[in-house]
Amino acid sequence: HQLRGAFRGRSADEICALLEGPRLQEALLQCELLSRMRSSEVWGEGSLNGASSGEGSSSFLAALLRAMPCLGCTGRSPAADLGMGDSLPDLRPLLQSREALEALLTSGGSRAWGKMAEALCRLLQSEPGCAPGGWRLRLAAAVAFCYAEGETDRNHHEEPIDVLHRYRSFGEWADQGLLFPQFCSLTTWQLRYVVGSWHADSCLVWARVHVDQQYRSPESVGMAARMVRYRDFNDRGVSVQEGLRFYDGKAATMPVINEYGGVCGAVSKFGAGACHAFGVPAMPVAQPGHCALIWRGPQGSWELENDCGGWNQTRMHDGIQRTWRDELGRSCELAGIVPVMERAQTSLANYLASERLRWAARFCSDGQAGSAGTAAPGSGAEEEAPPDP
Repeated sequence: HQLRGAFRGRSADEICALLEGPRLQEALLQCELLSRMRSSEVWGEGSLNGASSGEGSSSFLAALLRAMPCLGCTGRSPAADLGMGDSLPDLRPLLQSREALEALLTSGGSRAWGKMAEALCRLLQSEPGCAPGGWRLRLAAAVAFCYAEGETDRNHHEEPIDVLHRYRSFGEWADQGLLFPQFCSLTTWQLRYVVGSWHADSCLVWARVHVDQQYRSPESVGMAARMVRYRDFNDRGVSVQEGLRFYDGKAATMPVINEYGGVCGAVSKFGAGACHAFGVPAMPVAQPGHCALIWRGPQGSWELENDCGGWNQTRMHDGIQRTWRDELGRSCELAGIVPVMERAQTSLANYLASERLRWAARFCSDGQAGSAGTAAPGSGAEEEAPPDP
């Protein structure tokens, strides 16, 4: 309400001038994140270790009330009066960190904002090394996004992936110089496509030892997909179309794929895993009757590997996190969104400035359109078909 009051009755030029003020920018970031969390379908569903932290909107309200002093409100926070404040994550470190807010709101969105924010708050509490900012904070934010999205193909790892362990693993690997140098300069959005790997940490360790030497560079790591033997049947005559029976019932880990071979899916997912092992963003993608992969080169260019259709026929693969899901609807299925977002990431200051204008425009309205990036019910926008690729 205070933001809306600050903007009401002012011209566009006056609002743009207001948005140059750091205090208003920070308030806008806080309100935008809280707006998305409020509308999130998942809040308080569980914690990183599986413990329950409350239920739904009541949990969100309690967490918000506890954070009120850092939003400029005065007086005693009544969160404790709801009887659940102690079990909830403390939002204050997140809401007071401009770097964290900017990272979260320029990283492609989430379908579970509350769950993501809760996970990041718990990481900030349990991993003090990420609180000061820099690449560790971006890594923690990416891990929180992956935890909230929950999208992996469990055929590729034997045990559920522990996100807290994954945060620590990548932090240790970076400290030990085991990842390519570009890793520590990646944005949160780019890191989502590293730490969201379908392969377990043990697979990524294996890959750094066993990937052919010719592919152990930022310029060639995506080509490690070419190591996989392409074949339709295993040694016992079982077709690759029979799923894990092709691998004699084993999970399709990187060592197993390297041993048994496979067709396009195995080839591309092995290549993506090799990229992740060295800290390079990558993902399998879908083409008509085919699975390819895209990976980020050292200069920020996303390359197609094992390609049979080009970008115009390439779509996001099932189980891969989407970018701008709320804003684009079904169009977020187009893999071409990835290099578009990459361009935004290379100019984060300008991207963030444009987002501030978009958020301010919504606050200038009567606030009847609902949550961020959501079309007003009945407007017809939610039914609009995606553009032709």
